[in-house]
Amino acid sequence: MEKEKEKEKIFVNKPKLIISRIKKNHYNIFMTVENRNIFMEKILNFNLIKVIFEVNKNYFESCLLEENENGTEGDLYLLVKPLFKELGVFQRYISLHVTKHENKQNGTIDFVGVSFPEYGKKNNQCKKAMMAPIKEMPISSQIYNAHKMSLTIQIILEDDFEIPTLLEKIFINLLKDSYLKTIDFLEKISRQL
Repeated sequence: MEKEKEKEKIFVNKPKLIISRIKKNHYNIFMTVENRNIFMEKILNFNLIKVIFEVNKNYFESCLLEENENGTEGDLYLLVKPLFKELGVFQRYISLHVTKHENKQNGTIDFVGVSFPEYGKKNNQCKKAMMAPIKEMPISSQIYNAHKMSLTIQIILEDDFEIPTLLEKIFINLLKDSYLKTIDFLEKISRQL
């Protein structure tokens, strides 16, 4: 008997942010940003990770990002605050090796983050924190004009990870809140970058 194909489940459907689960352990975030005061191409680099961290310090405890000299690769350690520990949720950290790919012909800049456990173990300062079960995190951008872009962020969890319904709701709410804050921040910047 053929396995039934999973249907995409949309959790958030707002004009500038859509969050869905494409299939088990595969989440998709689509966001658009427009601001006449900034050139989108200038923020599509590893500094965008730092902006997301700074805007969302209510969720993140620390961020370490080491990039190579030409800005095409970087190692990321991001410690999530101990949220909902009264529900038995362990504090987590994200540890990824990120590679940047730029295609000037079609106006895209892509990042691919893959799990990098060694980097997380080396930099983790919190003994009780566990590595988030993120296997891969591809991010693709589309620049529509100098001042408008979209980002598609996929979060692909480890195949054997089972996310309980309550934790999935918490995860989706954290994504929704943090990306809405990031969009709001980027759209309100009033000086040229």
